[in-house]
Formats: sequence, structure tokens, C-alpha cells
Amino acid sequence: MLTPELMGALALAVMWTATLLIVAVSWGDLEKLLRRKSRLDATTFAARIIRGAPLAELEVSEVGRAKPRAKRQTILFHPRWQRGHIEGGAVAIGDRSIEIPPLDPAASEVWPRAAAPDPGASFDDAYREASRTKGISRTVKHVYREGEAIFVSGELRGETLFPAPDPTRPGEAPTLVIAPIDPRDWYARKIALSFAGIAGFLGSAAAVTALALFADPAWVNGAALLGIAQFLGAQPLGVALRDAVRAPDRAIVHHDWSAV
Repeated sequence: MLTPELMGALALAVMWTATLLIVAVSWGDLEKLLRRKSRLDATTFAARIIRGAPLAELEVSEVGRAKPRAKRQTILFHPRWQRGHIEGGAVAIGDRSIEIPPLDPAASEVWPRAAAPDPGASFDDAYREASRTKGISRTVKHVYREGEAIFVSGELRGETLFPAPDPTRPGEAPTLVIAPIDPRDWYARKIALSFAGIAGFLGSAAAVTALALFADPAWVNGAALLGIAQFLGAQPLGVALRDAVRAPDRAIVHHDWSAV
């Protein structure tokens, strides 16, 4: 016979199972972040492009659709695929001139810039097309040109920078990173976010458990509601955390374009 106590214990077990599954996935992502940062700490250099027409380029294919019920006309863009490639050239690292060889997309890890490039079309024309069923398709390019300050990460041999193996991507080709920001700082922020997310998942589940087991009986209904919220919220929050810590060359980045 299912007594209230047994039903409560089963509910807590289900809540903890869902929470621990999310924590396990998040912990695996955290481990990869730590290993990746360890690699970057040893192979990353601040540089300035001194030759390259361009040095590197990232292409992002997007589809945009008009955003319904927005306060002003807005297009929401979703990425379909992105592909980076390194054309080759040279960068200055300190007082040294370092060659970067041409690399195919499999060996090129080109990070996007913080802001999307100028779409090169008027908003009104784009919005009309985005309002159709199939939306608007476009490819934007993040281009790294001569004179720009960047960060590079790879295996420096002599006066040439080569792709370096990545322990977090087994079976894939070594890569050379071109980034507009310091990737070590980016990974440090994501590691902190990942730790905070894991602590939040465990802490909230522990709080619900303590409330259910030790609080005044008048709080039982409140504990039940919090347990349901924990169970229902763990998965979407876990997915959001995983998306937030994806490497920029593989991130699922959505952005809006709104009328001025």
C-alpha cells in the first residue's frame, strides 16, 4: 500500500535521479572544459596579423524568420551550419614573425566575432522575405584581415604555427585556433559557469529534500511544489548550460535583427 511517506520517498528518488543525470552530463562537459583550457594555456599567443588576404574566415549559414508578436519588427536568425578555414599568412608574436600555413576546415578552428557582420541588405527587404514560410537564407562571414589583433593557438615549431591535437575531441584532426578574444579567458568563464550550474542543481535538490524531511508539516505542500519545479526544470536548464559552454566554433548562436 502506498502511504504518504512512501509516495514522498519515491518522488524524492525521481527528482534526484533526474538531477543526478543532468549533473553527470554537466560534469562531463566541465571535465572537457578543464582539459581544453589546459591545452590552451600552453599553446595560446597574442598576435597581430601582418600578412593574409585574409588570414582566416568563418562562414555561417543562417535562416531568419520574422519574430511574431514582437514590440517592433524583428528577425530571429538560427544557424544551419558554420565552417571555418585558414587561408594562411603570417602573424607577429612579440618581435617574431610566425608563418601560418593554409589549412582545410577540419584543421581550422575559427571563432566568430562578438557581433554578427553587417548583413549587407536593407532591413525592410529582409523582413518581407523573413515573413514568408521558408524565411530568409543568408551566409555571413567573419573575416580576419591584415593589421588586426587576434589570439592564435597551435603547436609552435620554429617559425611556423601548426595545428595542435585536442584531447577533448578524440578521433578528430589537430586544429589551429584563430580567435578575436583570449580563448583562455573564455574557457575560464565557462568553467566558472559550469561549476556554478552543477552546484545550483545539487544545492536546490538538497534544499528541497531538507524541506521535505525536516521542515514543519505545514511546508509539505510547498516542498512538493518545489520538487516538481526541480524535476521539470532540471532538463531544460541542463540543456541551456550545455549550450552555453559549447566551444564558439560549434556554438548554436541565435541573434536578432530589429528595425531601428
